[in-house]
Amino acid sequence: MGDLTDKEVKNLKPRAKLYKVTDRDGMHAAVTPTGVISFRYQYRVNGRQEVLTIGRYSAEAARKLTRAPDVLEYGMEVSLAEARSLLARARRQVERGESPSKAKVEKRTASAEALTFGGWAEVYFKHKADPKSGAEKLADSTLAMRRSVYDRAIAGALSKLKLREVTPQRLKRLCDEVKEKRALPRKILRRDRVVPRCPGDLTAFRRVLNYHYSIDSLWRIGCANHGTSTRT
Repeated sequence: MGDLTDKEVKNLKPRAKLYKVTDRDGMHAAVTPTGVISFRYQYRVNGRQEVLTIGRYSAEAARKLTRAPDVLEYGMEVSLAEARSLLARARRQVERGESPSKAKVEKRTASAEALTFGGWAEVYFKHKADPKSGAEKLADSTLAMRRSVYDRAIAGALSKLKLREVTPQRLKRLCDEVKEKRALPRKILRRDRVVPRCPGDLTAFRRVLNYHYSIDSLWRIGCANHGTSTRT
C-alpha cells in the first residue's frame, strides 16, 4: 500500500479492535473502536523500540491551511500534512540519538510544573540569579536567604498548587502562620521609644511572593501593627 491520502484518512472507519494503516517512514494511522484516528511513529533509538503518538487526526485541521512546523507540537490535533511535518522532526531527533517520545513527556511535565507555584518559583530564582537580568539580579547572599525562606516557609504550602489556586485568602493565612511560627517580632529601641519590627524571615517571605503577586494589601494586614515599611 502507498502513502495515505487525506481522503483515505478521512474515510477510515472504526472496527471491533484497534487497527493500523501504514503511511511512510515508520508512521501509521491507528484507528480505535471509538473512531479516534491517531498518527503514530514507530522507531528504534539506543537499542530500544519506541512508539511516539504524533497527534490526533482532525478533519477540521485538514480543511485549513497547513500550519508552520515551528507552531506544531506532539499531541496536537493535526492534519495528515502536519503529522508528516512532525514526523520529520521526530526522525531528526532519532538520528541524533534522542528519543522524541521521552522529549514529549519531559516537555509536558515541564509545562505542567510551570503552571504550579513551585514551577514559577524556580523561574523566579533562575531569573534573579542570571547576570542578564540586569538591575533585577540579586546578590548571592540575598538570593540564598530568599531561597532558604522559600524552602522553609513557602514551598511546603504552595509549591504543588496551580497558580490560580494561590488566592489572597490562602496567602493571608500562610502569612499569619509564618508570623506565629517565627516567634514574636523583635523590638528595637529608637529615639527612646520601642518600635516593633517584622522578623527578617517574614520580610523575605513577602518579597519572594510579591515578585509575582500583588500582595501589598496583604502585607499591610500582616505588618500594620509592627511599624514596618511595605517597600521591597
